[in-house]
Amino acid sequence: MVPFQRDTERLQIVEIKGAVSKPAMVQHIDGAQLGYYIGVCGGFAANADLDKVVGLLPDGRIIAKDRDNPFNPEVPSGSIVVVTAKPSTAVEPK
Repeated sequence: MVPFQRDTERLQIVEIKGAVSKPAMVQHIDGAQLGYYIGVCGGFAANADLDKVVGLLPDGRIIAKDRDNPFNPEVPSGSIVVVTAKPSTAVEPK
């Protein structure tokens, strides 16, 4: 038998995807900012495009870095954060 679990008792998570060392679902911490979750995932990967980090919030809004402004927003539970990778610069052989 699987015990009934109320919505308020479910684990609150934030999903971190893309160009980070270890993409993962991380337990949500009230008030934690983006930098915390990136750090839990081992930091940005070498090919991370730091100007193209976006978050899909549970209410459907999208947050993204705006120009050269610092970007370390508080991340609500249920969010999905995607760190975009830079395009590969490998040259194909002729």
